Amino acid sequence: MYLQFVSCILLLLNGAAAHGTDCEKGVDPQTSQGLTPVFDPSPWPSMWRIKSDVDIEDADSRQETNQLEPSEMIDADVLAAAGVQYMFLDPEKYDYPEKQVPWEPNATNNDLDPLLANLRDERNFSYADIITVKARVDSFWTEHFHEFNTIRYIVNGTGYFDLRDVNDEWVRFSVKTGDLFFWPGGIYHRFTVDTGNFITAMRLFEGSPIWSSFVRDDVKDLSRFVAQAGFEKAHRSVLAVTHINIDLTYFLAKARMISNALEHSNKARIIQEVDLGTNHLDFDLAVPYIQMQ
Repeated sequence: MYLQFVSCILLLLNGAAAHGTDCEKGVDPQTSQGLTPVFDPSPWPSMWRIKSDVDIEDADSRQETNQLEPSEMIDADVLAAAGVQYMFLDPEKYDYPEKQVPWEPNATNNDLDPLLANLRDERNFSYADIITVKARVDSFWTEHFHEFNTIRYIVNGTGYFDLRDVNDEWVRFSVKTGDLFFWPGGIYHRFTVDTGNFITAMRLFEGSPIWSSFVRDDVKDLSRFVAQAGFEKAHRSVLAVTHINIDLTYFLAKARMISNALEHSNKARIIQEVDLGTNHLDFDLAVPYIQMQ
């Protein structure tokens, strides 16, 4: 079990979502829960591969399409396999504010959309707020993931989201008025306005909102990630990304055993504790990733 856990942790640290008990990459969009009853890729926005981060390092270039030459368009099922869900919900009949934190609909304000209300009830999207972005925001652009699910509903304007697919490659997609996206906790992503410099988005959350994020450069060092997040939050994040039911007590006990073994430089004990052998995972590679405390 722990070998499986370490293997999935390595996938997490490399930016790939791992699903299933054998760490198989991705889910089947045809059989997985979605925002719509049946997975239909036709209404999804356009998606494409983008240039390297080095090529779009300049802040101004973030807001361009940054398509490869020649362009490489991506099918919706690439992101759907990572657990991303989509539906179109037309907001044009309703009057949404540019900013309200938190936000709740009021029939007298003509912002009570019954379809949105039903969706919130069905999926327990109990919290909502509305924000407007009119310029580049560096914190939105820094590659990160959230511990909990991300739900964004675009009620006005346009912009770009970049999400990592299950192979840790960037997929860029344009969002516009009416697009509603969901993706599970643990998916690396970033956002920028496009050259229009305007977007109004509703942020939905299951339960009380928690906006903490984990920057990729920090998560690459697992010991730093656990120190930053705490054992319990790290455990929840691992569950969100790997979908492996690892008991928290087991998780903590193993981490402490490994820590004690490392402290005493007991290589044989470490290998025994994590069920690793030279045929499974190189010891020198394993130690930095399991040094949790």
